[in-house]
Amino acid sequence: MPYPNPASASLANSLKALMRRVPQPVSIATVSINSPYPHFHGATLSSLTSISLAPLPLLAFSIRLPSRLAGALAQTPPPSRPEGSSTSAPPPTIILHYLSSSQTPLAEAFAKALPAPPSSSSSSSNSTPPPATPFTLFPHSPSQEGIPILQGCVGAVSCRILGSIPLSEKGLLGVDFGIGSLVDGEGRDDLGGKSEKAGGRAEATSELYIAEVVRMEDCVQGRGAEGDYGLPLVYHDQRYCGIGTGMGRMGKKVIEESDGGVI
Repeated sequence: MPYPNPASASLANSLKALMRRVPQPVSIATVSINSPYPHFHGATLSSLTSISLAPLPLLAFSIRLPSRLAGALAQTPPPSRPEGSSTSAPPPTIILHYLSSSQTPLAEAFAKALPAPPSSSSSSSNSTPPPATPFTLFPHSPSQEGIPILQGCVGAVSCRILGSIPLSEKGLLGVDFGIGSLVDGEGRDDLGGKSEKAGGRAEATSELYIAEVVRMEDCVQGRGAEGDYGLPLVYHDQRYCGIGTGMGRMGKKVIEESDGGVI
């Protein structure tokens, strides 16, 4: 990715080297896509993080563009919440999973580009079976909305996307840190107009998403004894790693004792 000047490139490389030394939880996002015909899609994430518990439980993650996952999320308009409205909230559109230390094969499978789904016409006229995907190789169950819940994870949550911020080498696109600072995936402000700063998705190289947690999902199948949540899978120094039992206990204690920690 190009950088405006050598100083910023050096800073970016230094930050990249630092983040490689910091373990990041490995997660997978799954969605159900209806166009051109119903099928599942998913992708491995290394940027999923909790950013709020109140007033709303919120998670954030980013996706490099172009991306079929980003394209699927762009088809879903951001939910609106009129004050005093008695209508039910929009349903979740994505499930985010935190992987367990035994799920490296799952992380690797979803980190690769999944086979493009065949068109409905070719699938009906061709007797060749569709290519295998992680959804045919790893156990999953449907959520209330029909989104696949991968089994054996540390945990999984159903979320709805509140909005997204396109990002580029120029910075944040379509964000003025004022009212309506959070724009949807098409670079529109909260009045429905095209953001002049955003300039559409073409300028963006990645996109930051804000997701509201709607529901905890059951992903206990294949996780071992009931109540055994296991230890998480992390990404460290460009490798998938498990966390030792002692380190896991020590890390939990540090988080619980910190003022700003989110458990």
